[in-house]
Amino acid sequence: ILTLKLRKLERSGMVLRFVSDDVPPKVSYRLSAMGEELALEARRLINWVNGRADAVLAARAAYDAANP
Repeated sequence: ILTLKLRKLERSGMVLRFVSDDVPPKVSYRLSAMGEELALEARRLINWVNGRADAVLAARAAYDAANP
């Protein structure tokens, strides 16, 4: 399953695949420029969510109190 997901990410231009000339060959991956850009955006979203955790918990508590 991991290989299939990595291949999809490679096909979409998010990761780059490298195969060594060793025997047996070793495969490694790294983020492409587009993958790095996506990772930065994902980090921004995670930071936004984490920065509002208290507000989200308060909203849930208020909702739960109003909707038993």
